[in-house]
Order: sequence, then C-alpha cells, then structure tokens
Amino acid sequence: MTTPQGSPPAKICIRCKQDCSSRPRTKDAAGRYTCRDCVEALQANRAAQAAAAPVAAVAESEPWAFDPADDNAAIFGLADAPAAAPSAKPAGGPCKGCGNFIAPGVVVCTNCGFNTKTGKQLGVKTGVDVLEDHSQRAKRQREGAKTAQQEYIKPLVMLIVGVAGVAVLGGQGASSVLAYLVATGIGVVVGLAVYWVCCMLWIGFDAPMGLTALRLAGIYVVVDLVAHLCDLLPIPLLTMILPCLTYMGLLMSMLDMEIVDAVVVAIATFIVKMLLLIVLLSALLQAL
Repeated sequence: MTTPQGSPPAKICIRCKQDCSSRPRTKDAAGRYTCRDCVEALQANRAAQAAAAPVAAVAESEPWAFDPADDNAAIFGLADAPAAAPSAKPAGGPCKGCGNFIAPGVVVCTNCGFNTKTGKQLGVKTGVDVLEDHSQRAKRQREGAKTAQQEYIKPLVMLIVGVAGVAVLGGQGASSVLAYLVATGIGVVVGLAVYWVCCMLWIGFDAPMGLTALRLAGIYVVVDLVAHLCDLLPIPLLTMILPCLTYMGLLMSMLDMEIVDAVVVAIATFIVKMLLLIVLLSALLQAL
C-alpha cells in the first residue's frame, strides 16, 4: 500500500467556498461539503423568510374600504372622496411576445411570461422549463441513489475478502471464524463509539452511522489480513509497521479524514479497547 504524499486535498464548502477540513461539516450524496456555519445561516435565513411571509401577505392584500357613513371616515375626509374607478381588464388576443392566445382578463402570458400591462418579459418558467427541471431533478436523485449504493459496495467487498483471507491464512475452522466475527463486531462497536465522539467534538459527520460501521469493519479485517501476510515474512519490524500504515491509510481514505484526525482516532480507539480488555480480564479473574 502506498502512503499519501503531501498535503491531503482540501474540503471546500459549496456555499462560502472556504476550506472546512478542520471544522464541523456535512457531505451530501454527491460528495460536496457544507460547513456547519453555512448550514446554520441557511436555516436561519429560511426561518426569517417563513416568519416574514404572513406580513408580506397582509401588505399585498387590498386596502381597507371606508364606509361613507362612518364618523372616522368623515374625520379623515374620506367620506366625500370619489370612489376609485375599477381597473379595466385586459382584452384577449394574441400575445406580443410569442403569439399565443391570451384569454380576456389575463395579464401575464402563461407560455412566455409576457406582461401585457408593462410590456416586459417576466422571468417565469414555462411548461417546458418545468418538465426539464423535473427531469433534471429526477436524474440527480437517481445519480445520488446510485452513488449512495456504491459507497456500500467497497467496504462490503473489503469485509468479505478480509474475513476469507484471515480464515485461510490462519487455518481457522467454522467456530474460529465465528469467534473472529464476534470479536470484530465488538471492535466495530468500540471504534464507532470513539469515532462518534470525535465527530461531535471536531471532525463532523460525513456519512450515516451504518455506512461508517461497515467501513470500520472492512478496515479492521483488512488490517488483520495484512498482519497475517506480514507473519509470513521473516522481517519482525515489518510486522509492526505495515499494519499500522495500512490502518492509517484506510482511515484517511475510507472515512475521509486528515492524517492528524486519523492518528487521534486510532490512538483513542486503541486506548478504549485496552481499557475494556483490562476490565473484562479483571471480571474474569474475580469470577474465578
């Protein structure tokens, strides 16, 4: 396995265009990043627009009609004011923008967006535009679903190949393989808990926890497979270094982590596993 050369690629937020590698962030199905500040700003902006919507609706409603017999209307000089003449409805006919027929009383052409009162073209979407937008949105959804499915394939293949390789190289039977899978599952639970804490503190969440658990399982069995392969070589130092480098590289590539984050997560996971092992051994000794 080759180790990463130079600095890892930056994680650019699609909204503020800033590097969010060292900040909490999210990643969509297309692999694009959005920092937490931009997400919170977008949520606040939408909340403000939702709160202002009722006010805008009241402002755009018709003005109050005063009763001429009302004393308040007489005080403000509105009782004698002439009634406003009703606006004439536009006559029907061909649209000046596209030639499409416009029904009487219709102001804006539904085909091209031409305003018969102002004589200007509005930036409205026609029926063809709506269909194209729907088609593009459906295409993006299909591509996103396909990308999400592909994210599960690689760690699943790693898990299958790793378990098969460990079973073959270790000469293990069915019961030994089952015990190995149970131990790997416990390790995945511990690793996932440590990774979740790190994500809450500074890394940020880039993928669902189910996908992260599958990736961790694939990483652990591949590292075990590399360790078994190193046992076949008469180089003791290589047996220690190569599995560690494999572990760091897989954490960085599979979980999209920086090298510093990968080292911290690896060390924290190792410490927690050692503490749990000590607790279990102490409990067994006391039971005996």
